[in-house]
Amino acid sequence: MKTLKLQITNGSSLLGHMRAFSSIVRMAYNRYLDGLDETGVRRHVKQYFHVNSWLMQSAVRYAHGIYSSFGTKRVVFGGRFNLMRYLKGKITKAEYKCKYRFLLTDCVRNAVFSGSHSRKMWRVLHFA
Repeated sequence: MKTLKLQITNGSSLLGHMRAFSSIVRMAYNRYLDGLDETGVRRHVKQYFHVNSWLMQSAVRYAHGIYSSFGTKRVVFGGRFNLMRYLKGKITKAEYKCKYRFLLTDCVRNAVFSGSHSRKMWRVLHFA
């Protein structure tokens, strides 16, 4: 696995994708709890979100990983520690919603197709 650190030139575009990714993960996780399989979850998510198909697939797979790890246990997106800080009044509601609830955006790669998906994501996120 390779990790690249680059300077972000357009933060608002990245914020929108992070917001969409986090929302898709939460919705997909709830659909897994309802008993849908992966194709059913993708079909359901596609009705509500109009994003890059690779971003959507990555979020659905991320949600499946959470579901397979925790099963039917209650999951707090954004972390229990941050939720407790919010409930104790150490951070505001706006800070909890804006800063701490976003998941890191992940992109699934396909070994058969030689990687232009990541280049599409790079263009979408506007990295320098």
